[in-house]
Amino acid sequence: MPSFVFPDSGSGSSRYSSSTQSVSKPDNTTASTETKSDTYEPASVVETSEPISAPSEVSSLTLSHDPINEKTVELRGNTAIISGKTADSPIDHMSVFPRGAEFDLNSDKDGFSAEIVLTEPQSGYLTVTLVYEDGHNDEIMLEVTQHGFELWDLSDIAENNRKAVENAIEQPQNQVAEYIVKGGKPDEIRKVLEEIQALSDEICAGLNSDYDKLRAISRWVSANIYYDYPAYDKGVPAETLSLKYMLDKHSSVCGGYSNMTSALCAAQGIKCWNVHGAALNGGRMFVTDNDSEYHEWNFAEIDGRVIWVDSGWNSYCYLRRDGVYENGGICYRYFDIGEEYFALNHKASYAEYRDYFAILR
Repeated sequence: MPSFVFPDSGSGSSRYSSSTQSVSKPDNTTASTETKSDTYEPASVVETSEPISAPSEVSSLTLSHDPINEKTVELRGNTAIISGKTADSPIDHMSVFPRGAEFDLNSDKDGFSAEIVLTEPQSGYLTVTLVYEDGHNDEIMLEVTQHGFELWDLSDIAENNRKAVENAIEQPQNQVAEYIVKGGKPDEIRKVLEEIQALSDEICAGLNSDYDKLRAISRWVSANIYYDYPAYDKGVPAETLSLKYMLDKHSSVCGGYSNMTSALCAAQGIKCWNVHGAALNGGRMFVTDNDSEYHEWNFAEIDGRVIWVDSGWNSYCYLRRDGVYENGGICYRYFDIGEEYFALNHKASYAEYRDYFAILR
C-alpha cells in the first residue's frame, strides 16, 4: 500500500483520459454498472467535399477558470487559438488528431498560445492534446463543420447543471454517518472525523485562501486515492465509499473520490456538495452520444461562485486486480473547469450537502 503524498505540482501521466463511474443510491446502498477506462478513443471525423469558409464571427469558450491553469479557446473560421497559463509546468509538445490541420505552439513557464489551422475540408471533431513537461496533459475537443471551427450548443446541459446546484438538498445525518464509517458507532465516527480534520489541516498548511485550499484538497485526493478495481469486481460495496475505507485502503470509486473531497473541504469550513449524475468517457460527448453511465463529482461555492471539481477524473492512480497500486499521477483538467465545457461530458441529476462534522457538535 502506498504512503500518502502531497504533490506541489502534481506528478505526470502519459495517458490521455481517465474516467470513473459508479452507481451510488441516496440511501448509501450501492449497486454498480461501473466502468473504468484509461484508454482514450478519439471521436471520428467524416470528410466532406464542401470547402471551409472563414466567417468573420469570433467565438470563445472558457476551458478553465483556475488562475494558474486558466485556458480559453477562440474560434475564427478555420482557425482556433488556445491560450492561457501552464499550471505548474511548461508545455513540452502538442498533438492534433485526426490529421487535417496544421498547428504551432509557443510555450514557456508563464503561459502558452497554440494556433490550429484547418487544411482539409472535414466535419466532425478534432482532439488537441497538450502534454506538459511533468507528464500531465490537457485534452481539448473542438467541433469542426464545413464552415470551420464552431462552438457546441451546450446551453441545455449547462442550464440543467445550474438547476442541480440551485436545488441542492441536505442529506440526513443518519445517511451522512454511513459515508463516514459504514455501520459505525459514535466513537468510531468521531475518530475518523478527527483523522479527516488532521489530514485536511496538513494538506492546507500554509494556504490562506479557500480557493487555494480547495485546489490542494482536490489534487491530494486525485494523487492519493486509487481507483479500486477489486471493489468494482464485487459490485462496489457501500463500505468502499466511506471515509474510513479510504483512510485505511487509499482506494475507492467515483463516489469515494467525491466523498473524500467534500469531507476534507468541510474540515476547512469550505462548503462542497456531492453531485450525482451521468457522464461520458473515452472522448464521447453529450452532443453526439447519450449512452451515459452513473457518476459522482463535486461543486464548491467560494465567494459566491460555483466551482466544478471532479477529483476522480483528474486521477491516473489505480488499484489493479492483482493488488498492485499503480500511480500514474494526476491532471488538472477537471478543477474549476468552464461550465459550458464541463457540460460536454457531465450532466447532473441532483446535488446533496453532507454536514459531516455536525455529529461532533
